Amino acid sequence: MPALSSDALFEVAAWMQRWQPDRYLVADPVRSRIVAEVAGAVVVYEAEAVHRLIPKRRS
Repeated sequence: MPALSSDALFEVAAWMQRWQPDRYLVADPVRSRIVAEVAGAVVVYEAEAVHRLIPKRRS
């Protein structure tokens, strides 16, 4: 799997924030993950899970 760019990570984090605006989340480009608070629990989306959420660009 190719490396996850910080641009792609922040793009997914912005999409997640628009999708559920009441969710607090932070993009961590150093570890290629997104950390979110969901219903009082901390959820960590690691690079592999975030990779699946990156929009596929068609040429």
